[in-house]
Amino acid sequence: MDSFRQGLYTSSGVVLRRNIQPEGNINIYVFLKEIGPVWLNAPGSAKGKVRFGGATEPLTWGIFQIYKGTRRFYLKSVEVKDDIWLLKKNHEAVKISLQWLKFLSRNLLEAHPDDKLLGILYWSFILLVKDLDPEMVNWRFFWKWLNLWGIAPDLTTCPGCGNLLSRGVWSSEAIYCSSCLSGTPENEVTENILKVLGMAARFSHESILEEHSWFINVRPEIWRLNSRRLVEALERMK
Repeated sequence: MDSFRQGLYTSSGVVLRRNIQPEGNINIYVFLKEIGPVWLNAPGSAKGKVRFGGATEPLTWGIFQIYKGTRRFYLKSVEVKDDIWLLKKNHEAVKISLQWLKFLSRNLLEAHPDDKLLGILYWSFILLVKDLDPEMVNWRFFWKWLNLWGIAPDLTTCPGCGNLLSRGVWSSEAIYCSSCLSGTPENEVTENILKVLGMAARFSHESILEEHSWFINVRPEIWRLNSRRLVEALERMK
């Protein structure tokens, strides 16, 4: 926080959290480009003349003009670019998006930029808006996040023997070949599932939109089970 000089800043980002205090103050936790996650204070904006409406709601993407005072940041204005109404037709997409915000709030360091992760979040949001399977997009988001931080499971090579994976078995941290690790049916990853997990993880968002038919027949519980493994890996970092 002290690394930012006093003055005006303009940055794009997304609202992660919002607190409304009884006296009418609004505090929002915003993930901003080149700034990182920071609390923005909007004194009296819930009751006074300066109101921001839905611009302070979680999942709102916009361009934020802020002022850095001696001790904190203050919200001056918001130009909304995308907000939650685009997702309201899909309850599961909203639920997954809010889960992302919760994990980001809990795992990112305040005032430490991570523009690549912000980009991953934005394009994941766009894929949900485009009506792609929310569970598939959820897997893709968490794998890309963990890959960015260097802790994503390798989807092509066994970490035990170095051989290429044709099918696999989940351990607590990685996917091993069946020669290195035996497992239960719940831990096993078939050849077809391993293939679609890899495609969803590595394809660009443009390719995902063009080739989405590859993922139509994958049951939601398959994505959900494998996403849970990634979330567990993220939780172990704390």
